[in-house]
Parts: sequence; structure tokens; C-alpha cells
Amino acid sequence: MRLVVSLILMAKQHTLLTLVSVAPLPLAFLLVKKTGQVVGRYSVLQNDSLARVNAVASEAIANVRAVQIAGAEQTEVKEYCKATNHYLKVIEQTLFKETALRFVSTLLNDALSDVPLLCLSCWFIACGQLTMGQFYTYRTLLWSYRRGFRELAELFTGVSRAQAVSRRYFDLTDRQPTVSSKPAAMRLPQESVTGRLSLQGVSFQYPGQDKWAVQNVTFDVNPGEIVALVGASGAGKSSILRLCARLADPQEGSVRLDGHDLRDLDLQDFRRCIGVVDQDPALFDRTVWENVGYGCNIDMEDSSKQEQLAEAVNAAQATKFVEALPAEPLGERGSRLSGGQRQRLAIARAIARGAPVLLMDEPTSALDGETEEAVASTLSRLASRGRAVLVAAHRLRTVARAHRIVVLEDGRVVEEGRREQLLAQPNSRYRATVEPSMEVD
Repeated sequence: MRLVVSLILMAKQHTLLTLVSVAPLPLAFLLVKKTGQVVGRYSVLQNDSLARVNAVASEAIANVRAVQIAGAEQTEVKEYCKATNHYLKVIEQTLFKETALRFVSTLLNDALSDVPLLCLSCWFIACGQLTMGQFYTYRTLLWSYRRGFRELAELFTGVSRAQAVSRRYFDLTDRQPTVSSKPAAMRLPQESVTGRLSLQGVSFQYPGQDKWAVQNVTFDVNPGEIVALVGASGAGKSSILRLCARLADPQEGSVRLDGHDLRDLDLQDFRRCIGVVDQDPALFDRTVWENVGYGCNIDMEDSSKQEQLAEAVNAAQATKFVEALPAEPLGERGSRLSGGQRQRLAIARAIARGAPVLLMDEPTSALDGETEEAVASTLSRLASRGRAVLVAAHRLRTVARAHRIVVLEDGRVVEEGRREQLLAQPNSRYRATVEPSMEVD
């Protein structure tokens, strides 16, 4: 506003002098645009550098035990100082370039107009076409005009900085999910699901990878059945569970629930039909009961629902330590709990959902032998009540209770059958390599 008003008053005061004053304007705008581009680019670098500083600090705090055991405190201090110094260097470069471009812009704008302006003003004053009062009035308006231009340049630079920084945000919010429901997805009420899970010719490859994680895998998990996925690390067990939870879609073949392709089902309806236990359980900084009931749509004030959670906790062999916990948050990612306690709470959460399908990735890896046996018995009881249980396991106690074992190698199914059948086969891969490598308590 200041810029426009000053320009209008300058033109009324003396048109020719005004034209001389605004002649360098195109060059000045070009430099302002360049300044905005530089500031925007360096603002992104600043954000990246600051994110690195925060990441180093967060990583060191999250792994503080490993840092202390390794005696690597100075290593982390050096890494943090390195990240901080890089951040400060980027800020220094940004300020230097921004200041230099603004100085050049101001110098050129003033120099290219002031010299001819003074010469013309002297000529007009000598010819009697301009009085000293009019000249000083014009100069005052010119200063106001230049101040308005500087404010406009600073505003443009600020907008460029904001655009550059917000571009990351909009890139994230505009990103389409890799897995989503179709517009006309089929609704699937949980009470109508029997729980028959089928993989038919499934092949899956992670983005950017040349190797197939899963190749032409076919098997079924029927209601009332425990199916164990076994094989070496990297054989494809976790990838199959990922596909069964529809965290990704296969490039070939299909995963089906009660005969329906998962891609044709409403995603939220399908997720209500599964209970999942990950190898690294995800807990929240909330109370133990809020963690067990997470995603179950349970009113904590309802006594019958509280009993449902208590039964799930008891089934996961977690009652003893849960009752000993104070009614306060468990810390970030359940940091106040041991690995075995976190795993049992994750199992309790999966049971509390009452889902017809249970997907478990190494659910007993952090449990002692006695607790593992109790949890394995719970899984058998759940299966006997009609639930389909698909479990990836490295421990013999869990595998021994499975109704069928699927042996994986390089993403392919190489054997399938009951444990007794596989052990009875003379050339069995399971007998020769898999079971001997399993953990036994």
C-alpha cells in the first residue's frame, strides 16, 4: 500500500522524475525473485539439517542403554556436534547469500536511479521548472516508495521461504496411500466372517527391489486351525503376514478372506476381522488398559467390557504384572516394560479384538519357556473356538502345536504338512535344516 500511494504522489509531483525513479524496477524485481529462490532452497536445507540434529538426539536417547554399554557417549556427542555445526553452517550460508543479494538489489536500484535523478533535478531547478521545496517533497516520497519496495521484497522472500518449507508438508498430505479401499468396496461385518484365509499364487516384490520377497505362494488357513510359517531369516514369513494384514498388495495372485479378494473388501471392515501381533510390539504412552483395548472400540467405563479386557490379559499370561502396574502411562513405546511384558500385552490386545483371524509374527520370541507354553496353549484354545491362526515362528514349542507347517525358502513354499509328516519324510527340508535350527527352552 505504501508503495502504491508513494508512486501515485510522485507521479503527480513530477512525471518525468518518477519514470526515471522506476526505470530500474524490472532489474530490482529480478534480483528479488532470485533472492526468494535462494532463500527457499536454503530453507529446505535448514529444515533437513535441523531434522538431522533432532534425529541424532532422539536416536541417542532411544538407544541410551546401547550407548552406555558400548561406552560410546563421546561418539554420540561428536555426532551431535557434527550435525549441529552443519546446521549452523547452512544458516550462515543462507544469511550471507540473502544479505548479499539484497545489498546488490538495493545498490543497483538506488545507483541506477539516483545519479540521473539528481542530474535531471538540478537541470529542472536551474530552468525554473522545479522548486527546492518540490524537490525535497519528491525526495521524501521517493524514500517512502523505496521503503515500500523493500517491505514488498521482504514479503516476497518470506513467501518463498514458506513455500519451500511447506512443499514437504503438501508432498506428504498429497501422497496417495499404497493400500486403500475401492470406491465400491464390499462391506464385511465381522460377525459374518468365518475366518478362512487363502493365498493363491501370491508373488510380492518390495518397491525398488529386484528380488521377489514372495514367489507363487499358495496355502490356506482354515477356521479352527493353527498354521506355522517356518524358514530362515529372509525366507518371506513377515512379508506373507504383511500381505495377509493388507499392509501391501501382491503384484501377482490374491489373498482372500472367506473367498473374497482383500482388494475388493472395505479396508476398515477387513482390519476389524484381524488381530495382529508384530515382532516388535507397538505400545503407546497410555495406561495398560488403554493399550490392551486399543482399536477395540471398548468403553472403559463399561464393566462387561472391562471383564473382556481382563480375560484377554489373563489369556496372554499378563495378569500378574498388569495388576502390579500403577494406573499411569507406560512411557514412550512402553519403555517401562520389559520385552516379554510388551509382547504379552500385544498378544492380549490381539485376543481382545475378538477377531476371527489372528496374524502373529514371532509372538513368543521374548518369553520364557513356561510363559511360552501357556501362551501356546491359549492359541490352541482360540483355534478350537473357530479362529484361524497364522503364526511365523522360530521356536519349537509354538511350531509343535501347529496343525500344519508351511516351510519357506527364498520366498517359496518348499514343504507343507503336519510336523509328524514332515519329520517322517526322509528328504524333508524341515527335518534336515529347519527344526534343528529352532530355539528350544
